[in-house]
Amino acid sequence: MLKIAALASAYDVQLIPHGHSVPVNAHLGFAQPAPLVPLLEYLLKWNVVHQWFLAHPVRPEGGLIHPPTRPGIGMELDDAKIESSRELRLG
Repeated sequence: MLKIAALASAYDVQLIPHGHSVPVNAHLGFAQPAPLVPLLEYLLKWNVVHQWFLAHPVRPEGGLIHPPTRPGIGMELDDAKIESSRELRLG
């Protein structure tokens, strides 16, 4: 994505990250100049489903996504939403 952002910047083209991984796209978007990444796609119903198991989902507030404040890309799971788990071993 950084290479795509650099290429878009070189040609003065805006980059709007596709909305399936909002936590990752938020980090990418806020790490770039605002004129390069002016918007973040957020699919209203789909992103609720995609982030269901996350402890800290990224959601718009008043139509805006705020910069993440936690370290990492925000993919920590919410154990309370996991009914059961098992470890799979290969080999």
